[in-house]
Amino acid sequence: MKTLILFLIVVGINSVAVAQDGGDIIYVKISDLKESHVAKYAHLDFGNRSFMSVRIDGRQEFERVKLEVKGQSITFIEHRVDDGLNNWWHQQFLEAEDLFNGKTLRISKFLILEVSKDEIKVRAYFQYFDQEDRATGGPWMTEDMSLKKNKLVEVLFRH
Repeated sequence: MKTLILFLIVVGINSVAVAQDGGDIIYVKISDLKESHVAKYAHLDFGNRSFMSVRIDGRQEFERVKLEVKGQSITFIEHRVDDGLNNWWHQQFLEAEDLFNGKTLRISKFLILEVSKDEIKVRAYFQYFDQEDRATGGPWMTEDMSLKKNKLVEVLFRH
């Protein structure tokens, strides 16, 4: 009987400890990215770890990255909702700093196309959002791009 009680206590404590994390993201360091990650959807982390941001003059500032889209340099801001315990795939994206025709441009995900020693090739999937944060209709816009690995810290995959 004592063995059964001890077993139930150990299993109960272990299941509570495992259930603490509420996320569906797997983090892969850019140095650990391999060919096996090709053809998988991902979010890219430019700069600091995903759940961190920089404090400037007492306000929270997120990473900014310039990307070439259809021949135009666009500044995107990383939108990361990740406190180390709760991190959900659908809450991560890059958002253009400026509006386009009154709409917000977001990169909702990347498809890994190729991995080499110094860079990765990806296909970015763009969506427009209105002022109420609703995706507007129409087909996704895509753009293939090559990114230097030294500009990235981690790649986030859906678990």
